[in-house]
Amino acid sequence: MRNQWVQYKDKWYYLKANGYMATDEYIKSSSYKINGLLYYVDVSGEWDNQSYKWMKNNKGYWLSNSAETWYAVSQWLHVDSKWYYADSKGYIVQNKGYIINGKTYYFDKEGVLKE
Repeated sequence: MRNQWVQYKDKWYYLKANGYMATDEYIKSSSYKINGLLYYVDVSGEWDNQSYKWMKNNKGYWLSNSAETWYAVSQWLHVDSKWYYADSKGYIVQNKGYIINGKTYYFDKEGVLKE
């Protein structure tokens, strides 16, 4: 089984292209190009029963739950196999070097960590 959701004991998990279970990351919905929704699976691989989406204004963009009652702040985000960082105001760091816990990381214009 690959690239699909599986249910086990009333919980949902996502199996990636390599067949391994996704953990601690956001997964694109099957209709992402239409609805833009993401789903988060925690460190145990379990879906948290919420959906998320990218939001944007003139200052930048951020990741919020679909109810817009939560957004990522000062944390790493693993989205669709790419790493982003939400700064202390919740905006994704873009197109610059940024110090996190004493180490400088570089992000491209989309906000993806350069490795």
